[in-house]
Amino acid sequence: MSFKKLFLCSAFVIGLTASQAHAANVGVGFNLDIGAPPPPPPVEVVPVVQPGYVWAPGYWTYQGPNPVWVPGHMIVARPGFHWVPEHWAQRGPRYHFVPGHWVQDAPVVYAPPPPVVYAPAPAPAVVEFNYQSGGGWHHR
Repeated sequence: MSFKKLFLCSAFVIGLTASQAHAANVGVGFNLDIGAPPPPPPVEVVPVVQPGYVWAPGYWTYQGPNPVWVPGHMIVARPGFHWVPEHWAQRGPRYHFVPGHWVQDAPVVYAPPPPVVYAPAPAPAVVEFNYQSGGGWHHR
């Protein structure tokens, strides 16, 4: 076989393998459901959270039938997002593991100020003055 044919066949096989590996990584996921609730979480001492980080609390996971505590840790904050920690959500009689994930914050919408309503100025009090001959001004 010529070098050119060998090179082209090798490139085709490598490209095919790489595309298969990429496609396999795209659809990776898992579901973990258990019949009984996980144990209550132990008390964790939360350290002082440094600027630019958020605390991801610990959670229970399972290795076979045994619950295993994964301790909390700091993660780098994402501006405009908040962290939803790993947790167990009850779905009917079972408990489903929900992985931790980022959720985009709702945009802050400021309502316009209420319109300023200017009431008409009250009419001034009417005071009548009359001039009377010989007597000057008199008001009623």
